[in-house]
Amino acid sequence: MFNYPSPIKLFSGNAQRVYDLAGDLHGSVNQWNLLISSGSMTITNISRLKIIEWDDDQENAKTPDQLQSLCDLLSSIMSELEAVVTGMGKIQDQYIALARLEDFQRKGTDVPTILFNSIPTPEFSRIVEEIKNAYTEELKIKRCIAENVAHCSTREEINFYGVGWSYQTSITAIIKRKFESLLIETDQC
Repeated sequence: MFNYPSPIKLFSGNAQRVYDLAGDLHGSVNQWNLLISSGSMTITNISRLKIIEWDDDQENAKTPDQLQSLCDLLSSIMSELEAVVTGMGKIQDQYIALARLEDFQRKGTDVPTILFNSIPTPEFSRIVEEIKNAYTEELKIKRCIAENVAHCSTREEINFYGVGWSYQTSITAIIKRKFESLLIETDQC
């Protein structure tokens, strides 16, 4: 048996919790990206089936069963995306709780506690709130696409849904920069 050293904690107390929550958020974003990729492949497969159905002059008995299977898979992906956004909300709640704890701990002083280089704890919760709100908006778009993609009647419509799934309009460059700044601030980049 090998004895491996236990992981070293970089920080302590509130700083460690802020660091851990930033890591949890990073994991959530990575999970989201994997699910988006998986959903994109599923929508591509739905598109192929629909095109085969439109191009095939004869009745294709397998198509409805295959389409239902792909729709079930997309529904499962949607459930996982919803869980990711719910997890982001819990991370935000924990940042809010940490900010309140710090307010309580520094009662009587007007100096904000800055655990890292420049961002006070309440700002972490505001950044996470903006990130969570962007992903919540994107989830609404994904839900609409998932509910309608199998009912398309033209190639243009199904292509629109495929592009809509892949291109994430709510997750803007500003949101990505705020997320990166949170990771840089906590020394996770």
